[in-house]
Order: sequence, then C-alpha cells, then structure tokens
Amino acid sequence: MSTEKHAEFSPSQLPRIIACPGSYKASKGLPNPSSPFAEEGTMLHEVMKHYLNKGVYEVGEDATPFTLDDEQRGCVNQLLSWVQDTKALYSGLEVIEMIEQRVSLSWLTEEFGHKELLDEVAGTADWVFIVPDEQVIIVADWKFGRGVEVFATSDQLKA
Repeated sequence: MSTEKHAEFSPSQLPRIIACPGSYKASKGLPNPSSPFAEEGTMLHEVMKHYLNKGVYEVGEDATPFTLDDEQRGCVNQLLSWVQDTKALYSGLEVIEMIEQRVSLSWLTEEFGHKELLDEVAGTADWVFIVPDEQVIIVADWKFGRGVEVFATSDQLKA
C-alpha cells in the first residue's frame, strides 16, 4: 500500500464535507477506524493493481499472493475483463494507461492561486486510460459494494 499522505480534501470525504463543512475541523485529529468492508476493499484494490500491472486479465483459483473467495474473484475478474475489453476497443492506437495514479487540482494554482488549498484536493484514480487521437479519457474508481453504497452520480465521482 502507498505510504503517501492522504489528501486533506479527498474525493471520498467530499460528501461529508459538503453536507457539513464544519465536520472538516471537528474531525481533524480524531481516529479514523477501519472496518472489515474497508479492509476488503483495500485488498481488492491491491489485487486489481497487481494483476493490471502484470497485464493479466483473469484470476484463477490460485490468486497468489492473495487469497480470494469465489465472490471476490468474480468481482475482480469482471473488472479485469472490462479493462481488457476497453483496451481492445482502441488497439493499434496510442494510449496512455495509468494504474493507481494520484490526481490533484494543484494544476489550477497557476490560474487561481490558493496553492495551500488546491494542493490538498487530491485523490487516487484506480485506472486512467487516455486515447489522445480519439479524445477519450476514462477514469475508473473501483467499488466493490459492501458497507457503504456509492453511486455513479456521487460527489466523490464528480470530483
């Protein structure tokens, strides 16, 4: 897992901050305990990163170095298949692929200033796929569906 500092205003925190701006200061410094759902999601993100970096698009019974149950393997295989199919649509074209890429709004500081704030608005995109000649940018944020429901129209995804 990355040892990089988590952003002060990450997209995953935006729904809470938008709903209650004071929660940012009120929760600063408080423990942020994990849950079994969060730990499973983190592990499945690592699985995706591992197999995408290897260029492997199907996980069999032996998912070494990970231990996956049938449901987890099915979720991962569905996403890996989608990535493979998406890449196949643009075969032969120049593409840029980024896995677990940190993205931020710091590039806006030149135009708007507020460097101290905009440097803190950042997150990690799970998979970014760019096809310059087709003007296509795909940004994927893996969601494994346990614990807290997240929808494609969420503030997190909009950010």
